[in-house]
Amino acid sequence: FCRLMWGLLVFGSRLSAPKLKDWLHRMLVASGNPKYFTVEEYLALTILSGMVCGIFMGLLGVMFSGGHVSLTAVALGNVIGIFFALLRIRSQASTRLRMISRQIPYSLDLISLAMGAGATFVEAVQTVVSENFDDPFNDELRGLLGEMELGTTRRRALENMATRIPIEQLRVIVSSVIQAEELGTPLAD
Repeated sequence: FCRLMWGLLVFGSRLSAPKLKDWLHRMLVASGNPKYFTVEEYLALTILSGMVCGIFMGLLGVMFSGGHVSLTAVALGNVIGIFFALLRIRSQASTRLRMISRQIPYSLDLISLAMGAGATFVEAVQTVVSENFDDPFNDELRGLLGEMELGTTRRRALENMATRIPIEQLRVIVSSVIQAEELGTPLAD
């Protein structure tokens, strides 16, 4: 099994499909990548899923056709297995993005209230993050704080977060915060 996975990983890394790999990278990032897969690893698992489904469909074909292997059933199984693996990561990404989209207004209100009460931006974000540890948007805010603690500028950390979370309302908010910092407008406003 390890040799098979290694071979699939090598195949996935050598596969020349930049659009697929770019899409898969965006889906992995948007899904939060809970298992920390690389694009090549997830591609290898996708191919494995296709192989397993193809073998299963081939066996079903043998059972129902009286002992003849149907290459059409095997090919169809491969396509179905690959399709469902890609559909799964897309579904995880869209579910997570919906959860983040619902949480953004609530979190922004809390950040704004904390800043209106005299907290700095970092303190306000820390307050929001400490409230609900399991929320995916709070995970992203923790990532934002972590980047700033490691020396990334607030602007760059916000831009990175907007790149990781492809939600238009978040991009607008990040642009507004960056513009407010550049113009010297109070962030709480």
